[in-house]
Amino acid sequence: MENIFEGAEIYSYTRDEAIADGVLMNVSKQAQEHHGFRYQVIITDHIFNALVSSPEQTNNEANLDFLLASVKKAIQDPNNKDDHGLLEFYYNGNKLWAICESYEPVLTIMFPEDY
Repeated sequence: MENIFEGAEIYSYTRDEAIADGVLMNVSKQAQEHHGFRYQVIITDHIFNALVSSPEQTNNEANLDFLLASVKKAIQDPNNKDDHGLLEFYYNGNKLWAICESYEPVLTIMFPEDY
């Protein structure tokens, strides 16, 4: 039986659209300036709301710095195994993923359930 859906794109939602909608946040400037990341770094709104945003909005930059430092440490840890561009690590007791796209130099940090 022929698969009528093979190769047919039903819906497309780009990273740029997700950033414009606030579903993803580009934190590349801080990641590059404070931690030496060379790739674009994106976090999900779920990560921002759960781990970065503070109620009074005064510690957001510091909280993001702690998260980015943790990601960098996990990437540099020789005991962490890279599973085809996916790095699993823990931050403040939360399991997180850092996914590096093979087709584009972008690192996306998310909760596993955000995937």
